[in-house]
Amino acid sequence: MTPKRWSLPVLVVVALALVLFVLRGLEHAPAPIVPAADRTSFSAERAYAHLRDLIGENVPHPAGSPAQREIGNRIIARLEALGLAPQVQEGLQCSTLAPGCSQVRNIIGMRQGSRDGPAMMITAHYDSVPGSAAAADDGAGVAAMLEIADLLAHREPLQHDVIFLFADAEESGLRGAMHFASQHPLMKRVAFIVNLEARGVSGPGAMFETGAGNEALIGLFGEVVPRPAANSLLFEVYRRMPNSTDFTIYSRAGVRGFNFAFSRGASLYHSERDDLAHLDLRSLQHQGESALAVLTGAGAVSLESLRSNRDASYVDVGTRALLAWPVNWNLPMALAALLLVAAIVCWRASLRASQLVWALLAVGALLACLPLSGWLLSWPLGRWPGAHPLDHPYPWPGRIALIAMSLLVVLAIARWFGSRAGMRATLCVSWMLLGLLALALAFLMPGAAFLPLAPLIAFIVFVAATRTLLVAQIAGFVIAAWSGLYLFLLADVVLGFPSSHLKVLPLLLFALPLLPITMAWVDQGPARAATGILSCVVLAAAAAGALVPTHTVDRPRGVNLVHLQEEGKAPAWVLESFGDPGREVRHAMGFRRPMQPYLRYGVKPEMAYLEPAPPVDAAAPILTIEQDTIRAGTRHVRAILQSRRDAFLMMLALPDHAPIDSVRIEGQPVIAGAVDEPRVIGLHGLGNAPVRVEMTARAGVPLTLVLLDVATLKGKAEAAQLLRARPADAAPLQFGDQSIALRRTSL
Repeated sequence: MTPKRWSLPVLVVVALALVLFVLRGLEHAPAPIVPAADRTSFSAERAYAHLRDLIGENVPHPAGSPAQREIGNRIIARLEALGLAPQVQEGLQCSTLAPGCSQVRNIIGMRQGSRDGPAMMITAHYDSVPGSAAAADDGAGVAAMLEIADLLAHREPLQHDVIFLFADAEESGLRGAMHFASQHPLMKRVAFIVNLEARGVSGPGAMFETGAGNEALIGLFGEVVPRPAANSLLFEVYRRMPNSTDFTIYSRAGVRGFNFAFSRGASLYHSERDDLAHLDLRSLQHQGESALAVLTGAGAVSLESLRSNRDASYVDVGTRALLAWPVNWNLPMALAALLLVAAIVCWRASLRASQLVWALLAVGALLACLPLSGWLLSWPLGRWPGAHPLDHPYPWPGRIALIAMSLLVVLAIARWFGSRAGMRATLCVSWMLLGLLALALAFLMPGAAFLPLAPLIAFIVFVAATRTLLVAQIAGFVIAAWSGLYLFLLADVVLGFPSSHLKVLPLLLFALPLLPITMAWVDQGPARAATGILSCVVLAAAAAGALVPTHTVDRPRGVNLVHLQEEGKAPAWVLESFGDPGREVRHAMGFRRPMQPYLRYGVKPEMAYLEPAPPVDAAAPILTIEQDTIRAGTRHVRAILQSRRDAFLMMLALPDHAPIDSVRIEGQPVIAGAVDEPRVIGLHGLGNAPVRVEMTARAGVPLTLVLLDVATLKGKAEAAQLLRARPADAAPLQFGDQSIALRRTSL
């Protein structure tokens, strides 16, 4: 067995390893931490000191809470020390988005520019979810803003005024941003915005959203950001998702700018362990320095020059540089690439119809077998161990298993179909399919077209330069490996190992061009030995993926203990979790019964683990009817809703197909239109204050309402025992451990 016969497998492995090395910036922030002593640059050390001063107690601070007010006062004191004369904007903001209301307290400072005219704004939200201290989401953004404000205070003014908005109530429905955008006079001046967010505790501070007409903005971004992390695929995907941030409010108002976030460590997102100890300072450094760069870059030019009528396609190269071009180039490039590939195939290949049929079957088998193999691996990698759907403390065994399985599938199909299809016919079908994919993406999702376009261009260029199909295929494969692995690693933020059948789909980008190369090799190479080696790698990596812990203290599963007390029913403990809490957690906390039907918030049917609980002193809210009349066939109800205990959230829940047409809180709409599914109206940070509710409903139909409030669960008596029993690799998240008091009422 000569070394030459192993040249292709070695080349493939080396290429994949090198690409993974280059792409390591997708997982870890690439910025070295600037020490506090350096006053010329953004320093994560100084920003972290700001954050420690703000949230050093590591306690949750949802909108309207005393802890939130104290943190707000600390922000005000810091802005005053910097000479920014902070303003406070307070009020009740309601919306139909995530129906409900929040008590808002926005804090605004402004650094004067050297010229009059439109202003720039940098913003982050300073509230938390009720179950988290929120060091990353969004304490890191707030700390970065304070560090930027400090740096700008000691520099020459930028051309434009800089507004610093510390927004409230983002977590309860973007309502601080809504309140500023709709009611503050400064909003009329904002022409450029930088929003800082987080969806984890580590990773690069990626610029994941801009808005329509972003070509000039992307040009600025690529020019001024020292370590750019951005691609137009993120922009395309995010604008099709239901997720929103404060940036959404300003973007809908026509303001352009950049939205930044780091998103690794998703199991700590909205968790009790999103605390000072778990925040990665490299992520704070990267996001802060990128935000400062675009702010100062925009501050040196006319803001009108950052407006454009067309979008850009863009992608960073290992966070070392940003490649960008007009998005309307993608369609003609994709069409040209498809035609050139067809011409190359017709010019260089003499094909029989039977070969093309077998090649189509081979490529079809690849398209079917790769996701099937991913589905099979999802069991040992994600389903049997109960892995987090978005995060894994030890991801590399699973990644290696999936990559090795993709190579094994390619090798197996090459051996099965190679003698009938042949390399040239498979080359034709594989590259034509990549060309069609590029054309489809250029038409349907143009910002994603660079993924298949890059290997197509490499293939065409090397055919022209070398006139050798094998060399061109290898060059195309190397670039396709970059495209496929780039998307494979990027997909970690939305797909975990339980969804491995979807997680492997990006690997098709390099599996397709690798298939014809492998067919040319299997006749002469040690295919049987390579198959055995790959099989062993897959089995070993899958076994390791099944055996390593899927949850750790630093990457916990989310588990809340909820005490539910509904009037007229026996109280119950509810184990609330993100995914299955796991047998070990359930048994440790005394939940041994099988899952049972359960109405979350009294209206949403779910399955949950329940156990009997002792009663506690928790009175449900009361609804006092002031008016109930029928006019012109419509029922009009006016009432006062009031909590009777110190709860961070009060709710008015409507069951499926409730005969409600509209609901207004303190004169502001929260429900507009028919209720065709269970709806929950959340009232955040109102304490025991009475709230005026107005409803219109269909006359002659009974109206059932569910009144409840949610307070932090006190660790006393049996609750304390259950909380102590929760394993260390589980932690509260979102609303945290709760006490819910609930009452049903019929009108």
